[in-house]
Amino acid sequence: AKTASPVESSAAADLVLQSRAEMGIVKVKLGNLKEAESVLSANLVEASKANNFSGTFRTLEGLVECFDALKDYKRCLSVAERGIAWCQKHNRPDEAQVIFPLIDKYKEILKDE
Repeated sequence: AKTASPVESSAAADLVLQSRAEMGIVKVKLGNLKEAESVLSANLVEASKANNFSGTFRTLEGLVECFDALKDYKRCLSVAERGIAWCQKHNRPDEAQVIFPLIDKYKEILKDE
């Protein structure tokens, strides 16, 4: 049996983690928020354990959408901050730029609560 090279298996893992993130995001859009949260949370654990940048980033985006739909803005902020830390860890300033406005948005919402 031929074993996959590390590059192949990493590309495959990337695909699996990203498609799970997308599946979670679809569930958010369909309004299946509990299910979405469960899929995305499990994927986040796996993707970050695998140190998979894009899988983790997309999952964090999905969780922000999910918690936003649940109007759980504290968790939105906490996930967004985790996204910034993840971008910094992987030296991805462009992706971090996408998140900064979210942090401002949720801080703004929360200061009125």
